[in-house]
Amino acid sequence: MTRPTQINTKRERKQENYLNSEQLTRFLHYWESKPVPQYAYFRFLAYTGLRRGEIIALTWDDLDFKNKKVHINKSVGLDYRNHTTNLYLKSVKTGAGNRILSIDSKTIEMYEGIYCT
Repeated sequence: MTRPTQINTKRERKQENYLNSEQLTRFLHYWESKPVPQYAYFRFLAYTGLRRGEIIALTWDDLDFKNKKVHINKSVGLDYRNHTTNLYLKSVKTGAGNRILSIDSKTIEMYEGIYCT
């Protein structure tokens, strides 16, 4: 008797978790007509490629408007122990995760217009 092979492994179940170029363009176009803070958030997320936990962990000290940079050095994690969900601040997973990214001029101008006036 042969042992059945395992199907539906984690790798096979993993769904695409990104938008293609056309979908991203449509998505940002939709939000562009909405209140500026929401559009600025989604634009920042799309143009930097940050992970969810990384963007949630950002503080104003991580943003360098003058040099158009963002410093990625922490992330937010989830702890599911004791039948509750708790958020906690953690370091990035690898040394490569600790990085500095450029921010485009339009996104910088949006954030300065919203939060720095």
